[in-house]
Amino acid sequence: MNSRQSKLLVLIASVFVAACQNGETDKKSKKTESGKEISQASIIGCYQDIVKRDTFQLTITAVNGDKVEGTLFYNFYEKDDSKGSFEGVYNNGILNINFSANGEGTTSVREGSFKKVSSGFVEGTGEIKMDGNKQYFSDPKNINYDGSLKFVKSENCLPSI
Repeated sequence: MNSRQSKLLVLIASVFVAACQNGETDKKSKKTESGKEISQASIIGCYQDIVKRDTFQLTITAVNGDKVEGTLFYNFYEKDDSKGSFEGVYNNGILNINFSANGEGTTSVREGSFKKVSSGFVEGTGEIKMDGNKQYFSDPKNINYDGSLKFVKSENCLPSI
């Protein structure tokens, strides 16, 4: 084997190793209910649901591994708004958050859960308990993702909080 052939063999081997390593990083992708793979970072963006005159907005601003940060905004037509930031975990198509909200002149913390669907996220509902100023699901295994609020990815979002 001459020098030129050796260099070509090293180049081909390098490309092969790089391609294999790139495939391993893609294994952090998750599958949606349709079986389509998505990466953790692809959930970054703004999602809205508009019901009559009420606007609800979930904005995911950062993803680091399974850790997620963002803002959540409930804009009720003739009621006080609830808006704030959240930190959470995204795993197996479920986003579980702790939402620090400002509403009706007070600050509270509320647990939330959202299921990833092809168009965005569906908010989970379930029995809620209170502990001081924190609301949490009394039975996280029985959260219902019936689609009462469907947050659809949108380019026409309200400014960040």
